[in-house]
Amino acid sequence: MACSSLILLPALICAVTFIADLAIEARQMAEASATGEEIATALTGWAITYSLITIGVFLVCAIASMILSLKLSNGMIGPVHRLEAQVEKMLNGVYEPIPALRKGDYLKNLGESLNELAKRLGKRQA
Repeated sequence: MACSSLILLPALICAVTFIADLAIEARQMAEASATGEEIATALTGWAITYSLITIGVFLVCAIASMILSLKLSNGMIGPVHRLEAQVEKMLNGVYEPIPALRKGDYLKNLGESLNELAKRLGKRQA
């Protein structure tokens, strides 16, 4: 799922930004002649802050990815089951059209084609 992968992009950007900012902060403190202890304390604060931000962004992106995946899968699975049932009916000689698929469903064209096929086969049988 390419869309799901793209949703995680902000978390990756946040992590890269964190590493870059951490390196810049360490260099600035070293140039300001800060002691090792001061640098360590400052960088620990930065690390905690950015780690929490990165985790938060990642969790939001992961949840959004799951929601999008569920929405996309429901748009595929429901129509597949209805189309499968329609084919089964047609194999048993029942040529009724299936109810229209939902507006956002994938395979809507296939459902319309199956309905047309059922109509034509029904006319031949009559």
